[in-house]
Amino acid sequence: MKYTEHSIDLDHEGKDETSALFPYPFTFRTREQLQEYFVKELTKNRVVYVIKIVLGSLTLVLPLLNVFMVYRSVVYQREDFGDTYSTFHSIIFYGEFTLVHVTVFFVLIDFLYHKLKSRQSLFSNKGEWVNLLDVEFTFMAFNLIKLIPILSVNSFNFILTEISICTPIFLKYSRSVQAVTFTLLTLIISIQVIIVLALLVLINLVKVYQVSFVGETRNPLLWSQNQWLLFIGFAANIINITDTPTISQLSFMWTLMNKTWSHDANMWFMDKLGSKRKIHIVNQLYERLGFLKAFLWLRTMSAIDLHCIVRLPPPLEESSSHM
Repeated sequence: MKYTEHSIDLDHEGKDETSALFPYPFTFRTREQLQEYFVKELTKNRVVYVIKIVLGSLTLVLPLLNVFMVYRSVVYQREDFGDTYSTFHSIIFYGEFTLVHVTVFFVLIDFLYHKLKSRQSLFSNKGEWVNLLDVEFTFMAFNLIKLIPILSVNSFNFILTEISICTPIFLKYSRSVQAVTFTLLTLIISIQVIIVLALLVLINLVKVYQVSFVGETRNPLLWSQNQWLLFIGFAANIINITDTPTISQLSFMWTLMNKTWSHDANMWFMDKLGSKRKIHIVNQLYERLGFLKAFLWLRTMSAIDLHCIVRLPPPLEESSSHM
């Protein structure tokens, strides 16, 4: 389970700066070292430990509030299918309701399916249940406003991929065929851009329309209970967007940990044991902290936390020599 960084040729003006960029080997803890870390180091700083448990409890507020608002939006939906805007309003909120439930139930069904497929006992590994609960709460925080940056970035990347694939094929044909192909490709991309922009604008309009009373009734003391709930729900949707960078960083660290170097292919490959390694780490959390505390600790896990767990620090003498 030990990996060392592959030597990289970063010669700059005849000076090899590799040693300056990577002064310490990237060494993962073995199974025994990982268990030792959880026993001796994880709860060593009681202040950090208590803060993480408290913050983990607070991370449950937004997902639960989001689900409450999703149900409330559907239950209190004013449907007037004779009005075009009201129709789009209903489609968006029913769509949000459906997507939340599809993601939550899909994760649960997929988990149970793999358990039955591998013929494992449902409670053979408590760490799997801790991880499942964490994933479920992450999906419960899903809302259409959170979909805006995801949809924007992915759509942009998809269009760039289309162009990169079509360009070499496009250059092989005569100018007349190129003109026709260019026109069709431009039309297709334009339609895709228009659809994405229309969807993003529509989501924004419907969500902002919910809190339009803010401009009409400036004094919050005059807001009704219904208006306060709408305002809090909209604020929660906006706050949920801020989770995206944290999730991305943590995902990057898990990906880094789940890669192995192939000398034959001279490149990194995804490790097939990546998911099992993650579950092993979560299971160690469970054995050390118990189910509830492990779940709350996992809710606050950052890329730095994961880095400290899986990577061995450099020896003390090497650290002091580089100071």
